[in-house]
Amino acid sequence: MASTTPRPRALSVAPSLTLALLLGLTACQGNSTPQPATESTVAASAAATPATGGASASSAAPATATAAAPARGTMNLTQIAAGDYSSIAGTWKNGQGQTVTIDGDVAHVDAGTGPYTTKLSDPVLYADPPVAYVKLPDSGVTDSPPQLILVPAGSVPAQPCDTGPTASCRKDLSDTSVDRLLVVGNGGTDVLGDPTGLPLVFYRAD
Repeated sequence: MASTTPRPRALSVAPSLTLALLLGLTACQGNSTPQPATESTVAASAAATPATGGASASSAAPATATAAAPARGTMNLTQIAAGDYSSIAGTWKNGQGQTVTIDGDVAHVDAGTGPYTTKLSDPVLYADPPVAYVKLPDSGVTDSPPQLILVPAGSVPAQPCDTGPTASCRKDLSDTSVDRLLVVGNGGTDVLGDPTGLPLVFYRAD
């Protein structure tokens, strides 16, 4: 009888064991490979992380702009004495609705004998109290022509005093916290202490 050579038998692996090995290998590969960050994951992470180092955006108080208080007085008598009228440029108005508009070295006057337009000339500065007188040569008035009296904020010109045993001096009744302007022919700053003259005091209108 012919002899036969035995053949090796193939290793038989249960299907359930094969599936388990494949799943384990796949899991290891997934854990070893980093995943790239995406915009959605970054956004989600930022949303989940609370703000630190200060108030959160939702609780922070909004910034508010605080307007600086405007200057009460801008009249510059030193410049005016040198012929520079820029510090009084603009429109001035009194209690009677009359106006004076300064444009460069020209004044448009709608008060007194106006309206008229005239050059500003020959400014004279007085130091105590600080006031300035400016001539209005083109007013059309030859007898006691009008002039501007410029009284800066804080300046309080002295007022006439009554005589007699109970002598008393008038007070400046105008708003001394702001610049003032007068258009006068005769007289001067006495109008500031006269209640009937207060409607003639010009204040800035713009």
